[in-house]
Order: sequence, then structure tokens, then C-alpha cells
Amino acid sequence: MSNKACLLADDTPHPPSPEYDDDPGRNPLFIAGCAFQVPAFWLFCFDAQDLTHYEDADGPVPTLIAEMDKVRQRLADRDGKARDLFPQHVAVWEEWRKAIDLVDREYLKMDVVELQALCDNEDDLACQLSEALDWFEFGNASELEHLLALAGISTYDATTRTFTSDEKRAPPGKFLCGWLVRNAE
Repeated sequence: MSNKACLLADDTPHPPSPEYDDDPGRNPLFIAGCAFQVPAFWLFCFDAQDLTHYEDADGPVPTLIAEMDKVRQRLADRDGKARDLFPQHVAVWEEWRKAIDLVDREYLKMDVVELQALCDNEDDLACQLSEALDWFEFGNASELEHLLALAGISTYDATTRTFTSDEKRAPPGKFLCGWLVRNAE
């Protein structure tokens, strides 16, 4: 198990669980993946009310599901926040926005079942996701800490609005949008 998170889109409102894999109306599209973390720009697509759960053999798994129209509107509304939070990575943000604009499915979903396996408590990941998503509404420093922690960004400097990463092993884009599939169609 590589303990990765996946961002997908499809045409059903169902959670990204094996129970719905054979749904003929699903029409799945893989958008991005990332090992051991949830990239920051993925979270810009969702609100706290998009957080739900599905049952796995090991218990409840948190997931995020949102209608693509809402996702696109959120990205437009949060454009200034992304540019302010990561001014050195505006090009990555713009590429992310373009990639999401090209998605021709009805729902965007996050599958974090493999990250859930890393948590000591079954509620840990859901709580972190909820706190991180609350940052978009409330803007508290502690909520931002959750967003950055989920993205694996441990060196963020709020004064300079920068973070460092090992360019060879993990370029900054990994923490922001993961491994984005380009021209996924």
C-alpha cells in the first residue's frame, strides 16, 4: 500500500468506495494523486459541508464530494486566498485552475482511504479535514495549520508566505496539487 490520496471526478453523487465501482453511470476520471498527504489546492475545491463518510471493512472513511459547478465557483472565489497564501506558486495555481476547468464530469471526489490507514484514531483524518476546510470560512491560524499539515507543508513562513521543499525528491507542486494528470481524457 502506498498510502496515497486520489482526486477523481465522475457522474454520480456516490462516495468513491468499492461499493459503487460497477455503477454504469459513474464514468470515472482520475485527476490527481499524492502519497501521504492531501495537497493544499485540492482543499480549495471543497467546503466543510462536502465532508461525508462511507463504510470500509476497517470502519468509516472520510471523503469529500462536491458538484463541479460549486468547485469551479469556489476556486474563483478563493483565487485571491491562493495567490496570497502561495505567491511564489501562482503558476501552479493557474495550472490547477485550468486542469479543473477541463473536467467534464458532474462531481469531484477525494479518496483518502489509504491515508485513513495511517491514523491512530478513526476520527483523526475527518477532524483534520474539517478544521482545514473551516479556514476558508473563518481564516483562523489554527485552521490554516491543519490545511498546511494535511498538505505536508511543515516549513511555511507566514511572514514571507513561502515554504521550502526538496526540489529533487518533492517539488513544491507536490504539496500544492499532487501528481496532476494532464490531458486526462
